Amino acid sequence: MKINLAYFPNALSNFVYTNKKIVVKRNFSNTDILNRQNQELIESELRKISHENIVLPFRSYFKNKQYTQITKYIKNTKPILDIKITAKIFQKIIDTIKDIQKIKTNGDIIKFPYKELLIKFTNKKKFPSKITQLIDKYYKNNNENVLSQNDLVSGNILVAKNKLYIIDFEMSALNHYLFDFASFISETLILKPKLINKFIKIANFSKNELIEINELIILQDYLWMNWANYFYNLTNKIIYQEIYNHKKENYENNWFKKYR
Repeated sequence: MKINLAYFPNALSNFVYTNKKIVVKRNFSNTDILNRQNQELIESELRKISHENIVLPFRSYFKNKQYTQITKYIKNTKPILDIKITAKIFQKIIDTIKDIQKIKTNGDIIKFPYKELLIKFTNKKKFPSKITQLIDKYYKNNNENVLSQNDLVSGNILVAKNKLYIIDFEMSALNHYLFDFASFISETLILKPKLINKFIKIANFSKNELIEINELIILQDYLWMNWANYFYNLTNKIIYQEIYNHKKENYENNWFKKYR
């Protein structure tokens, strides 16, 4: 039986369709940069805790070199930036990030491949000294890593009334415990900067943690800047050029330093 699905044209990394019963996501042809085996291992671990704020696909498969995921459609949800963000919502995000971090994983789940992704996006092996120093600090040394979502853009945090849902664990891997907090700030709250101090206060970050969040945001802005340039060269879509310009400006200005 054929199912009629409506196409979402603004998706950046996948074709996304829905009929308001299911959501079907399929990566663009020949542009899949992700470790799908690692993703499925992480999703398997997340299913074990059955967390009320985590939404996972109920079916995933490869076909014609494309990876497809099918997820139940959640009614009446909006991206977090489309609602009034309250202290209660902030606390749910903080608690969910920490709950994910508590999951004990086996040795098969990989560490976030920051340098490998950067090499893929730039086709280079040498980077600005600031970036090289931070890669050594957060990814070369034997840091204790935790399970992380790694891509907390507004569209991956959905809200319906008082319920919150984190979706899309494609980029998930082991990472520094502050990476997801930095991601939420740099990918979502940057668009509502008046809320940043409120989030920092609720999260109760230490002075040293704010310094590390700033460093992780520098790494993130540099990575996603080059991700956007990579996809612009592949697709020639203006949206990627706009993201590149935005991330480049943030990276060059070290915008979060005033919050440290």
